[in-house]
Amino acid sequence: MSPVLIPRYQLSDRSWIAARWELYQDIDGVIVGPTGTPNGFNTMGYSINYDRKIGDNVLWRIEARALNSQDKIFVDDKSTATTSNVFFTTSLSIRFP
Repeated sequence: MSPVLIPRYQLSDRSWIAARWELYQDIDGVIVGPTGTPNGFNTMGYSINYDRKIGDNVLWRIEARALNSQDKIFVDDKSTATTSNVFFTTSLSIRFP
């Protein structure tokens, strides 16, 4: 199960901001794989992103995202198991007509 809510706001003809809330439940480890924890891969995530259309077929995105779980299914920079994971990403998407 993976419900997602993504409100998006257009800032100009070439830029947008969006926020995302998502819940992902794979208790039996069918998609993600077994975690060995009581709740399996059961996370709630939040993100905010900025999209910029830099060409007719090119989109650039910057995103900050956080995932939280009841169980310690993530690993931090010290290789310690933790219940949360925060990261920043960027991507460049190219659409071919």
